[in-house]
Amino acid sequence: MYSRAGGACVAPGRPDGERGESGLHQRLWPRENIRNKNDAIDAGLIARYCAQQCGLRPESAAAGTAPVARWTQRVQALKDIRQQEENRLEALAIGGMDEVVQHVRQHITWLSAEIEKLESDIDDHIDRHPGLKHDAELLTTIPGAG
Repeated sequence: MYSRAGGACVAPGRPDGERGESGLHQRLWPRENIRNKNDAIDAGLIARYCAQQCGLRPESAAAGTAPVARWTQRVQALKDIRQQEENRLEALAIGGMDEVVQHVRQHITWLSAEIEKLESDIDDHIDRHPGLKHDAELLTTIPGAG
């Protein structure tokens, strides 16, 4: 996350940085050979620009958030794989491939156990960091987010 100075870097002359990124994209996309546009790509593009042009670096996140972010990404990847396997299981059952069905079911069981373990580890990590615990409690008070 960047401070107000980051907005000023992206949109010089505009103290709030409002809508400064559109011109930035037009200038930098061709140079960076970007074909797709999404929030993650935009964030990286803006971060690189601010670092190069203004010497700004992202504000450091709260202590302990980096492991939570990486493990949360890992949990999501495992959930995606589990969904793929569940979809595959349906197709295999129709095809009468019983031995493969059994193997896929074992894999789904293993994936579910790993997901449960990682989610528990994430919860334990959050509980050990008071700042993270407070943030998690705040998030649960937001309708639709918690």
